[in-house]
Amino acid sequence: MNPETQRLINEAMRQVDRSYNVKPNVVKLNRKNGLEHELAKTKLMFLTKQAGKTGYSEVIFKKVNGKSGRADHFIPEDSLIIEVLNTEKEKDAVKKEGYYPPEFLIYYYTVKEIAAEGFMI
Repeated sequence: MNPETQRLINEAMRQVDRSYNVKPNVVKLNRKNGLEHELAKTKLMFLTKQAGKTGYSEVIFKKVNGKSGRADHFIPEDSLIIEVLNTEKEKDAVKKEGYYPPEFLIYYYTVKEIAAEGFMI
């Protein structure tokens, strides 16, 4: 890994609440999510790793506006949060954006979009 990529990862990871046992390239399952949601997170991690990047799942960020956001998938070197939508609608998910660090991009994909052949991050 080149020094610039490592710097970007380190900088982004400063926003993560490390007390929640954050491990790179490991899919953390959430029992509150359905099977399709968890399979979508697994595919995101696979694609991230395949692209030579670092992925984290179920990442909890340090508090912003008194609350902390939990991202389904996070790629620190791209400052990118990916939210997987299954039963939740995008308009409802967008309401939680204020709980994420403002410097990060947030993409929303449905489980169907992620499961589709040819899906890429």
